[in-house]
Amino acid sequence: MLSPRSARLLRGLIRAQFTVAVLGGIIVALFWGLTNALGFVCGAGLIGIGTWVAASRSFGAPAGPTTSMGRIWLGLAFKWFFLGLMLYLAIAVLRLPPVPLIAGLLAAQLGFLALAFQSDRAG
Repeated sequence: MLSPRSARLLRGLIRAQFTVAVLGGIIVALFWGLTNALGFVCGAGLIGIGTWVAASRSFGAPAGPTTSMGRIWLGLAFKWFFLGLMLYLAIAVLRLPPVPLIAGLLAAQLGFLALAFQSDRAG
């Protein structure tokens, strides 16, 4: 179970990733077209969904340190497995352009890291 402060932080981080997806998609659409924008939004959106998936697997009922670390590692492994599978489907099945897809993925992940470090310094 998350503390109220942690839950707020997590919601803010996921919201930031989806904001990057939408704003970046609009910018990419204006300069490089809708197909590239769809790839960007898909990549950035996958990171937001992956963060939610990892958090839902990582946080549960209070447990000891070993169990908690195991949950965190399992959540991260599940997130990256999910992302790998979705990237494969987006590139191989949906035939989205890979460069904007990876660019969206990186932009959302960098947004996550920037906000996480900013929140960490704030207290």
